[in-house]
Amino acid sequence: MERYSVVMVALVLLIGCGGGAYESPPAETVHDTPVADIASAGPEQVSVALENEWVRALRMTLEPGAQLPQHVGGDRVVWTLSDYTIEWAEGNEPPTEMIWTAGQAHWHVGGAHAVRNTGSSVAEFLVVERRGAELPAEAQTASDTQAVALSPEPGPIVLENDAVRVAELTLPPGESTGRHWGGYRVVFALSDHTIRWTEGDADPVEMSWSEGEAHWHQSGDHEVENVGDSSARFLVVTFLR
Repeated sequence: MERYSVVMVALVLLIGCGGGAYESPPAETVHDTPVADIASAGPEQVSVALENEWVRALRMTLEPGAQLPQHVGGDRVVWTLSDYTIEWAEGNEPPTEMIWTAGQAHWHVGGAHAVRNTGSSVAEFLVVERRGAELPAEAQTASDTQAVALSPEPGPIVLENDAVRVAELTLPPGESTGRHWGGYRVVFALSDHTIRWTEGDADPVEMSWSEGEAHWHQSGDHEVENVGDSSARFLVVTFLR
């Protein structure tokens, strides 16, 4: 009986210590599968301001603690509409906390990412992303004689690289941009305003825009005059390729 007990104890120790026996591998890290379309996945947080074959403009609103699931975005500009703090996770990389203030623009290369509002204020931002269709050839010709003859989009350039140029414009009542050249672009209204729009040889057209509206323009020469009673503020996102 004593010998039997010794054998049982030895077996228990052998099993408990491994003794060369098979060990289960550590569990693999599981990453969420990116959602196919963030606008469809989060309709209460994401609204589509503009969509065509070239671009898509999305307005994001995240309450404190809210998050967007991992999703794939194209090459894009992000424009901050409020002050906020977010946790940003790109691909399989550890999340990073970022603090942004209203009126900042930043550029992201396409890929999978997730966003969570870790601050105490509502996070509001505009995402203007490039889609798959190629822009018409004239939009890619930097040396075009007509484009060189006229000045580019007026107003402070807040972001520029080889893919995009972002300008923020403010026109007081009665003022005009003057005649200038614009590439293929998204214009996003940062305020309610009424303008007189003249494009090429066409007659002027009066247009009223509400804050949050976005519209698409083909490349060409044009002029914008503020014919309203308040300053016209708008963002111009010009894609260069």
